[in-house]
Amino acid sequence: MNQTEQKKKAILEITFQLLNEKRIKDIKIEEIAKKAVVSKVTLFKYYQNKSHLMNYVLLKSFEHMVDEIEEIINGDLDFTDTFQAIIDLELKQLKVFSPVFSENLMTQYSESPDFFDTDALLPQSKNLRKYF
Repeated sequence: MNQTEQKKKAILEITFQLLNEKRIKDIKIEEIAKKAVVSKVTLFKYYQNKSHLMNYVLLKSFEHMVDEIEEIINGDLDFTDTFQAIIDLELKQLKVFSPVFSENLMTQYSESPDFFDTDALLPQSKNLRKYF
């Protein structure tokens, strides 16, 4: 992993951690940069602004969950076992995503109605069609 990828990874990991701990309005770019050991200039080199970074991390987390659901659906399980596996995954996600993270997700969604645009929703709707 090159230095650029390491910096991006650090920024994303710290942002994810903070999204699980604090409300978005209480997260400061300076705090992310300091904890990720990058400058604010570097952070803004990769992400347009705070909202862009928050959206990116929230959507990547959502996409990761969609990918895991797709794996379950594409497996060899019958309907009942598939349904149970998806429920188990969602229960596991409750441990990964704190209530604060869920609140942040809803806040971003409510403040930016195009947060879940067509491209973000397409994989989920495809999975639902496959499943049912």
